[in-house]
This record gives sequence, C-alpha cells and structure tokens, in this order.
Amino acid sequence: MKSAVVCRLSLRGIEDQFPTIVITFDKFHVMKMVNKAVDDMRIAEQKEAPQLRGLLP
Repeated sequence: MKSAVVCRLSLRGIEDQFPTIVITFDKFHVMKMVNKAVDDMRIAEQKEAPQLRGLLP
C-alpha cells in the first residue's frame, strides 16, 4: 500500500483516493506559485496606483 505521494500542482482526488496518505509538496513549484501570486498582486496594485511604478529596484 502506498504511504506517500509527491504532489506538484493539484490535490484533487488524491485525498479521496488515499485518505491516509502523506502529501509532500515540491518546494520549487510552491515557490513558483508564490512568486506568481506576488507578481500578479504587484501588477494589479500598479494598475490601480500608477505612482507605485518604479519604486522597487
């Protein structure tokens, strides 16, 4: 019986099919998603407040 699974993107169905499984996330892909979310928020904020552009090096 499987005791662990590595998950890159989606948990959909994993917990249903394997209720006692240990889920390990790939640090690279987690950080990639975090960085994209930060960039998306930065871009949205700059669209709402153009004076924020160019403040960070």
